[in-house]
Amino acid sequence: MKLVLALVVCFFGSVIASTDKVDWTNVPPLDVDPKIPYHPRMSLDGPTGRITNGQVAAQKQFPYQVGLRLYVPTGAAWCGGSLISDRWVLTAAHCTDTL
Repeated sequence: MKLVLALVVCFFGSVIASTDKVDWTNVPPLDVDPKIPYHPRMSLDGPTGRITNGQVAAQKQFPYQVGLRLYVPTGAAWCGGSLISDRWVLTAAHCTDTL
């Protein structure tokens, strides 16, 4: 009996929760992103730069992130990448050196 009562309470709770309307005027669009402070270690210039013959991308030039799930002998790992065209993903060299 307690189980039935708990299930009924859960059911009505989910029905009540699902009828809430979202006020979309309070949801910012995806292109309104917070300003991320510039980190000096990410510079292509200077002694800490690790990119050779690279070019600085314009802000929002490559707006899409890719998640690469890699299966390795010791398990699995994730690497990130950027879509730079309709056929190419740019990622770090260590993400693909064993492929």
